[in-house]
Amino acid sequence: MASKWGTINIYQFNGLLVKYMSTITTINGTDVISTSRTDINNNFAALNTDKIETSTLDTDTSLAANSDSKIATQKAVKAYVDSGGQQNASETVRGLVEEATSAEVTAGTDTGATGAKLFVPPSKMNTQINALIASATPSTPFFQQDLALSANDSLSTGEFTAGSMTDGSAFFLRVQGNGKLYRFQKDTATGLYYETHSITPTLTCTDNGAIINIGSYIYMFTHTGTNVTLSSRFLAADLTGEQVMTVPSVVQTGSCGAWSDGASAYVVSNSSQTTSRKWTVSGTTFTEASTATVTTATFAENQNSTMWDGTTAYMARMDMASPSIYKLTSIDGSSFSTTTRIKPIYSDVQYGSFIINIDTTKMYIGFMYPEYDEAGVISCRLYLIPVTKP
Repeated sequence: MASKWGTINIYQFNGLLVKYMSTITTINGTDVISTSRTDINNNFAALNTDKIETSTLDTDTSLAANSDSKIATQKAVKAYVDSGGQQNASETVRGLVEEATSAEVTAGTDTGATGAKLFVPPSKMNTQINALIASATPSTPFFQQDLALSANDSLSTGEFTAGSMTDGSAFFLRVQGNGKLYRFQKDTATGLYYETHSITPTLTCTDNGAIINIGSYIYMFTHTGTNVTLSSRFLAADLTGEQVMTVPSVVQTGSCGAWSDGASAYVVSNSSQTTSRKWTVSGTTFTEASTATVTTATFAENQNSTMWDGTTAYMARMDMASPSIYKLTSIDGSSFSTTTRIKPIYSDVQYGSFIINIDTTKMYIGFMYPEYDEAGVISCRLYLIPVTKP
């Protein structure tokens, strides 16, 4: 008697195993010919019914037909899988992506070498963020500041001298009252200035002068009744190491003004107010390099203050009815622009001028004033106002 058994044909379709079963009857040795013929015919019929036509095989590696009646060949399936089998991802299409390299993250690249959109894993994102934080320049805090000297210095007949560091990290002040030179340092976290040092310099001031910053030093310009311009150098960090400078002989019977370009000094005496003198510095000696014609009654006036911000020199005059900021469009002072402001009134006496760099777009301007109680002056105060640079 013939027995029946099944032949299992297994095919791979789009990554799935699909089974097709054909029922086959076994022809035994005891079967008669007529029965065997029937079994053979039935077997062929079953195989024919369950066969796979070659037209059903799909060799398209993109499987674009998306059909339930086709079977992808092994080669087509492998190619489809190797290529990812999908289109590149976009904002509207789910698809392939590629991990960005560190260089691609830094460059802001969107598409990788395979043509797929890039993605950034958290570890690389953190590295990039940390690098940006480390390289970022923090914003400098700025606000109106009301400061006080450690001594109750007189402003009644004071002769004023002031200046600041190029980056605004410190400013310096001298008034005639007790003859001291003060240093104020800016707190890097809060932006608040506070007094750090005060000394009594050997070079005394009998008229308004100037303080400029070149390198790690500040230079104070004045005269001591000798009717010539004098200068002393101090370490900007702590006012130590006073050094009287050798300077060209310039007649000065009153005040003087000075500013810097970061390397040289520019000096104007009240005795020759239409001449600015460029002095180069080497060691402890200033040497005149050139002169220029400037506007009279401008740069050597009482209570002026100047600053160099690394790009431009500025001067402030707060003792006028309309306080003015001068922006030197020529470093020698031969041309400048003027910005005026309304003068705020804080006391019956307002003295001197401050101009201090904040950043590329802002600066402080300010003045000194006395604070009173019922008996008289109890404090010598400094008021700073942040403004936009002209």
